[in-house]
Order: sequence, then structure tokens, then C-alpha cells
Amino acid sequence: MVEGGFDIAIRNAQLKDSSLIARKLAPDRRILCASPDYLARHGEPQTPAELKDHACVNLTGLENWVFQTPDGPVTVKATGRLRTDNGETMRDASVAGAGISVNST
Repeated sequence: MVEGGFDIAIRNAQLKDSSLIARKLAPDRRILCASPDYLARHGEPQTPAELKDHACVNLTGLENWVFQTPDGPVTVKATGRLRTDNGETMRDASVAGAGISVNST
């Protein structure tokens, strides 16, 4: 951002440069999404750990999914054959039955 000469940017990620100033604009709640067809074929995961047995559709750079559980946060490395840098592609793939994705509410 600094090298690009930007005065302001809206990001949905952690800042890697501590010299930058961040302000939270809104909460970022996420939910797991899958098509009914995918769930009928592969079952519905009941715990974060069960995601290792599923095809996950990922956004590039967001392969680690963090879940808040009664025992504290649990991180799962979501694996699958499809990774994209486009949220619409991720959504369309999930709707088409390619796997489970994490989406903002």
C-alpha cells in the first residue's frame, strides 16, 4: 500500500506492517457453505476436525480456517483441489457442489 502511494485502503486481513494504522469498520463473521448436493454425497461435518475429510474451496491465502469453540479457538488447514482469488468464483464453485467454503455473512 505504501509503495503504491495509497492514502487509504479497505482490507479484510491482518496488517503485516506495524507502521500502518488500522481501524475496524465492521465485524467479520463467517459461515461454512456447501450445496445440498455436496452434503448429500459427502455428509455434513459436525466438528471442525471433520473438515479434513472434505473438499474445501479456498480463497488464496485463507487456507487456515479458525473456529471459536467452547474449548477455545481451533485452526483447521482446509484442503481441496480448488483455490481462487475471486470470491464469486468460490461461491459459484460451492453452489455447483465442488465443496465447502467459508463466506462472510
